Amino acid sequence: MEIQIDRLAKEIARLEERENRYRQVDASRLEADAREFLVGFTERLTKRRSDLQQLQERALLVRTR
Repeated sequence: MEIQIDRLAKEIARLEERENRYRQVDASRLEADAREFLVGFTERLTKRRSDLQQLQERALLVRTR
């Protein structure tokens, strides 16, 4: 269980790092297709991070019981 929680924490940190990098991209300098991809990609990253955080919270609850 501890290994799983550590793995989730690392994955969340990686996703946050990627989100920050993609936020720094100036979307106005991109062509329409690239801009659309960037927006969709960052939304998927944010959702994935949120899902992983929920899993992490559940795992912590199970571990503390």
